[in-house]
Amino acid sequence: MKTSIATFSISGTLRAKPAAIAKAGFDGIEIFGQDFVADVGRTRDIGAMIRDH
Repeated sequence: MKTSIATFSISGTLRAKPAAIAKAGFDGIEIFGQDFVADVGRTRDIGAMIRDH
């Protein structure tokens, strides 16, 4: 079974959350819209960051 978690469930910046989520053993991530708004990066860069984890 695969597990996932939404980014609004944990604190921190969008840049820090994927590493924490991967370290906790989750297989997937749902990105909260506000995390996109608060981040200064491009959507393409955020996608690459998520895929790297």
